[in-house]
Amino acid sequence: MNKIDKIQRGMHGLFFVFGFSAFLPQGLSAAVLLLVLIGWLTFSKQRQLHMQQLPSKSIMLLLAAFALWPFLVAAYYGWFTDTTTRLFHMARVALMLQMGLMTTSSERLIAFKGLVWGGIFTSLVMLVHQVHPLPEWTVWHHLLEVKGSQSSRAMIMLALTAGVCAAMCLKNRPYSRPPSLQWLTMAVFLAFVVGFFSISKNAQIILLTLPVVLLIHHHRSVRGGLMAIAFFVFLTVVAWKLFPSLSGRFTQAMVELQNVMNSGNCESSVGVRFAMYKMAWSQLQLHPWVGTGIGSFVDYWAPMAEKSCPSTAGIRQPHNDFLLFAMESGWLGLITTLAVIGWFVKTFWQQTNIDGSVGLMLCSTFIITGMVNSPMRDAGIGFVMIFLLASCYKKTTPK
Repeated sequence: MNKIDKIQRGMHGLFFVFGFSAFLPQGLSAAVLLLVLIGWLTFSKQRQLHMQQLPSKSIMLLLAAFALWPFLVAAYYGWFTDTTTRLFHMARVALMLQMGLMTTSSERLIAFKGLVWGGIFTSLVMLVHQVHPLPEWTVWHHLLEVKGSQSSRAMIMLALTAGVCAAMCLKNRPYSRPPSLQWLTMAVFLAFVVGFFSISKNAQIILLTLPVVLLIHHHRSVRGGLMAIAFFVFLTVVAWKLFPSLSGRFTQAMVELQNVMNSGNCESSVGVRFAMYKMAWSQLQLHPWVGTGIGSFVDYWAPMAEKSCPSTAGIRQPHNDFLLFAMESGWLGLITTLAVIGWFVKTFWQQTNIDGSVGLMLCSTFIITGMVNSPMRDAGIGFVMIFLLASCYKKTTPK
């Protein structure tokens, strides 16, 4: 029994580190999850425990279709520049969703505790750096200044963590109780950190959207939905006035969008996305059923980009996972992706508890991020997010 307890404590420790790793350098999350998988396969008690958590056949069939369709398309078209990478990531995402579905409630709780403590760590690092510059250590260098997708990932996950704290506040009502006030204070604190320090439009949109999702799921009525929309408008107006980075970034985005539409110049963040989205949509129309081939985006984008925006010719995906999967694997491939997401949205809506609320917020975060970034292709941006999303599933759904 002592040995089993030590193994379980060790696994819980890994889940805590995994949640915390959402804010640490890329690579740690994958290493920790690999150790978790090895532990599940190695120890008989762990195998038995997690086999008992197998989800319903419907989601397993959807995940199988989601993972296998790209391989069928690749077999039909042959290999392109990024075929191997694409196939690896699709199989990885399916495996992570499957593992998330098989986690226990205690493991899920520990992982979310790690996420919250990671959010606190991130916020304190950023605040301390404003008062006294910190050394450029690897553990937090991406938090001190914008350094590619790692910086965006940290802000996206910090906005999500604020949403999780808000969900905990609703769970611990009435508001006069200290736990509710503590969670509300934490949610507001993390939200202000994102608002003041993030230049990621992705994170800012998530920050404004999650309270609406939480209120709609909590009230579950037309009146509650209207209240949530009114609250969203109120939050947007306040954030626009209060956070200079938010108003500045979205004003700049509108200028860049207008510029690319008028002149075709895609040498900007929004401009290049617009050009890539347009190309992906055009190719989907030309190849509607099985797409252009898995990993073929680069072969289509690079020649076009060399003519209109050569500095972006090296981009390997359009920063929109839904359009990328649609272009490379056709409508059938996109349907498998949307079916998996739809299953989770429906399941979490039916879970009238905090797991359902947080699950819906994670679905919203995944969808928003998937429309402007690549959570299924970028192992940094979407790694912890994808696993935590699936972990919110409960086999016995309240009616």
